[in-house]
Amino acid sequence: MNRDSAVGLIRFSKLGSRFKKIEPHLAPSLRIRTTRDPSAGNALVSRFAGRGVLPRGVSWPLWDNSELCRWWIGWCQERIEQGRGSKFQQQQIERHQAQMRDNPKPIDFLALIRLADVEPYAPLLGLPERGALLFFYDVQRMLGSFQPEARGGWRILYVENEDDLVLIDEPPILHPDFQPSTMTFELEYVLPEDIRDETGDDDLRCYRNEEYQRVHNALRGIGDKDPIVHQLGGPPMEVQNGLFHQCQLASNGVTGGSPEALQRQRDRVRELEPGVKDWRLVLQIDSDDAGPGWMWGDVGRLYYCLHRDDLAARRFDRSWCAEQCG
Repeated sequence: MNRDSAVGLIRFSKLGSRFKKIEPHLAPSLRIRTTRDPSAGNALVSRFAGRGVLPRGVSWPLWDNSELCRWWIGWCQERIEQGRGSKFQQQQIERHQAQMRDNPKPIDFLALIRLADVEPYAPLLGLPERGALLFFYDVQRMLGSFQPEARGGWRILYVENEDDLVLIDEPPILHPDFQPSTMTFELEYVLPEDIRDETGDDDLRCYRNEEYQRVHNALRGIGDKDPIVHQLGGPPMEVQNGLFHQCQLASNGVTGGSPEALQRQRDRVRELEPGVKDWRLVLQIDSDDAGPGWMWGDVGRLYYCLHRDDLAARRFDRSWCAEQCG
């Protein structure tokens, strides 16, 4: 839906009396549609899955997850010492100890986006107009991104010159069950799921205001059932809440994931919270059986995010990635 149509939809909805509050939050996003295509896996086209791609002369991304393993081992040991542990916690300790002995390991290639394919829309999203973005993620070993120790379990590589892209045979495709799927891009103007804090209106949120949810869904062209939504830029569609809050805290050394953890670090949390608004979505990757054939947890999504200053400076190495599921 183009911007004029989106503005009209809001203005003539039951929310029209609050148009001036809502309209400033209308934002551009590129919806990604996928088509499974085995031949695309060997091509330098915008796609999910398939053969890995790297800039010429750059080594495959590796991750030593020892720090994250130590965090999980400590967490499990604390539960056991408190009498709250179980056989499961002991199994997790053994699992992470084994992982620490098997480091570093290559992480998975998930996506190539040729920026020439989105050039007309790149300025709207704050993206470069040339080159390519490559997305990697450790599908097997990423166990939560609330911990600062998770950094390294994903990667965004920005390649300024598309001519520097090369197909890579090693390491082999780590998940051969992921199916190469080409991408097409469609510009949309959409609303965030929740604008209560920004507007001061406590009901302007999906799942609380039926009319706001109807308008939100109509802008995205989705029904009431959970849709498959891959997208580049724009407001994320969160499975859970607090995506940018998680990115801001974890990227600055604060472990979240529970009220108790945040309470222990409440002074630092208060110091960091004003920066939550400065985070931006780069890429949202949905569970998609018909396309690449992957699922994130229980029908969840991956979110690659970046602080707006880092996005402007093309510091994609400072990204934070979160996995959310139901």
